[in-house]
Amino acid sequence: MPQAEVTVAHKGAGLKVLPLLPIVLVPLLWLAPALRPGYVLSSADSLLGSYLLRSAAPAHHVAANPLIGDTVMQMMPWHREVASDLRAGRMPFWNPHAFAGSPLMGNAQSGVLDPLSFPYLLTRDPVRANVWVMLLRLWVAGLGAWLLALRLGAGKAAAALSGVVYQVGGFTLVWLQCSVVASSVWFPWVFLAAEGVAAVGGARRILLLAGSLTLMTFGGHMEATAFGALGAAVYVALRRGQLRGWSLGTLARSSGAVLGCALLTAALTAPQTLPFLEAVAQGSVLAGRHGSEVTPLRLETPVVMVFPFLFGRPLAGEANLAGDNVNFCEESGEYASVLGLALAFLGLLGADRRSPWRVLAAIGLAALLATAGVPPLIRLVRLAPIVGAAALQRSAFIALLCLALLAGRGLDVLASGQVPRAARILGWILAGTGAGAVVHGAWLLAGAPGYLSLFRLAGRLPFVVSWFTGKIDVLVNEFPRLAPALASHYVLPWGGVVLAGAAVVQAAARRWRPWLAAVVLGVVTADLALFGWGFNPAIPVALAYPRTERLARLAETAGDGRVMVLDWGLLANVASWYGLDDINGYDVIGRRRLTALMRLACSFRPGPPHWPIAWFDCAASPVVDLLDVRAVASARPLQLAGLELVSAARGGGYIYRNTRAMPRAWVPVRAIRVADLDESVRVASGMAGATGTALVEAPAGTPLPASPGTASWRRQSAGAIEIDASMGGPGLVVVSESYDPGWRATVDGARVPVHPCDIALMAVPVPGGVHRVELVFRPRTWTLALLLSAAGLAAMIVLAVAGGPQRRSRRDLRAPKHPAP
Repeated sequence: MPQAEVTVAHKGAGLKVLPLLPIVLVPLLWLAPALRPGYVLSSADSLLGSYLLRSAAPAHHVAANPLIGDTVMQMMPWHREVASDLRAGRMPFWNPHAFAGSPLMGNAQSGVLDPLSFPYLLTRDPVRANVWVMLLRLWVAGLGAWLLALRLGAGKAAAALSGVVYQVGGFTLVWLQCSVVASSVWFPWVFLAAEGVAAVGGARRILLLAGSLTLMTFGGHMEATAFGALGAAVYVALRRGQLRGWSLGTLARSSGAVLGCALLTAALTAPQTLPFLEAVAQGSVLAGRHGSEVTPLRLETPVVMVFPFLFGRPLAGEANLAGDNVNFCEESGEYASVLGLALAFLGLLGADRRSPWRVLAAIGLAALLATAGVPPLIRLVRLAPIVGAAALQRSAFIALLCLALLAGRGLDVLASGQVPRAARILGWILAGTGAGAVVHGAWLLAGAPGYLSLFRLAGRLPFVVSWFTGKIDVLVNEFPRLAPALASHYVLPWGGVVLAGAAVVQAAARRWRPWLAAVVLGVVTADLALFGWGFNPAIPVALAYPRTERLARLAETAGDGRVMVLDWGLLANVASWYGLDDINGYDVIGRRRLTALMRLACSFRPGPPHWPIAWFDCAASPVVDLLDVRAVASARPLQLAGLELVSAARGGGYIYRNTRAMPRAWVPVRAIRVADLDESVRVASGMAGATGTALVEAPAGTPLPASPGTASWRRQSAGAIEIDASMGGPGLVVVSESYDPGWRATVDGARVPVHPCDIALMAVPVPGGVHRVELVFRPRTWTLALLLSAAGLAAMIVLAVAGGPQRRSRRDLRAPKHPAP
């Protein structure tokens, strides 16, 4: 090939790759601070306010991101446990460090099978690998949205805009380090496959849809997967009806395709879903959520889509003005930048009747109304068997993707001048919004004069007052002092970006096209940067889960027993990171039996359905002794029988040894049979002070002998316990580990039953003499899950081979390609 032709070919290849550069570079820019040597991507420095870790905090320390604790309390401790087990060649079925033991693989957020989490396996400190996992998530999200936009007919530059908006838009950026995004980053790929099913059909496209839903499921967040599957089913039905006409035949074929995909996905994802269903059955979240009232109408959701600073921005130093309804969290999932929102509207105006953009607009609007709690939609969703118990705010990624795609389409419309008057009107709307933001910022910068009068006037509107529940004192007494920081950190810069967007739109309305796509992308990126910069902070590695002298003293006092940390000395589940066995924990599923046992111990402050025992503080209760709690930490001195002071530190941090603690395995001198958990709770409530007695749930007629004996235990691995028992006769060994039907027991190699005991623990029958008892945890459905998954893989191979070579179907009704601007 002549040199000139080679040069032209290389230039053409470069032009094809060029629109992908923003999708590659934007995540690198966003997370660049965490790529520096000695820094990690984490908000774990928020733990340094607790008294057990306070000594590791530098002077005048302020947490980089105190808004979301899930990544610190759940995700990273679980990733550490999962990586440790997998490196040792074990499946991470059980977490011994929280809730007196709880399922790990089945808790739906540990991400054991997440295909993007492999960097955690490459280091013994997963927090160091966190930034690489997050980069993979952002790249997968952006590339999927880019390919989907191209498939739907967008130009390359417009597709790049769609990719950037989805990968660093509200939902993805806010929840980036949470498992919900580990699933939602695959959602564009789900819609990409759904478009193929709707427009072309065929077995191979159903396979692609099932495969993308499988990846979404393996991300680890079942709620997001349920919403994603529902969205894909609706898309296939609406799109196929749009393309092929609305008839019973079309509906039947759509339903058949969706059903086939659902069956195949269910088989492929069984290793994730079946352990999850087992864990849910032993949890407390379903009863709590189904018993809760329908979410009220949330008018703040559409407001924050346009005014993202409504509730302040605590990351930059301003106050959290809205309690639980904070910006950047539940309310900000659909934020796609103000210019992106305007472009989405423009894209809808330029969509013809048979285009996919109208279907996307309908699905996006439905998702937005559902997250906002519009009564008809939310009541309909609550009737669904799976998503009825899900938090609807976790579906915001559907609306974000639809907005991102429509924004890309809007860029094509803007560049082509297809709707010139609308573009000019949108430009003026943006100009008014930006000017209003600048004026508002100047007022805030001056200390918000006359603020109280305005607040009293707005306070007459009940829905406005509800936005700031719990923060009225801050608004009345402190807001004028906080207002200048809010203005300088966010409102004024944001107003400037919106004005820049207005200038771009106005220029486009006058047929100004050179560099239009690049300028629009720059404005949108700047807006999203102001929105989310710092939400995923980089902190010195020394501030992420530091080890302190107080923590070491607590671990030394506990030995191989458990700990109880009062007064938030360690946030719930953080003990898992340090390898401490805690009776508390934080898991969205919860533990029904342990909750019942602790409620029996004493009355303590109730928590939300997914966090029912985080406030347990009954250190004097015999339940603490029963759970083998040997070390108690408190911010205040305790005067309780059986607690010996080990150490006291200035500024709080008292460590006590619990001399009343019972061993992890013991032999009861008496056993009482009860039928079920409810009867166990009733009987236990009248047995205060009874020692040496075990309440055993067993079928009628089950022999429950009791003989004196001794037992010693050791943990072979997270989900394996060995006990040496010396029994004077047939009897029981009670094991102070959280009961779950997945536990299997053998005595000298012979299988024996495992009974629920003392509400939350377990008991194993042992004959007289000296014996070795082994307990191993594995989900009961694990073998079935592997068989189903193997069958699903076999079905995929058969269908792929039977489908033969792919050809472009004459009935391929995919969206026509629009020329790039």
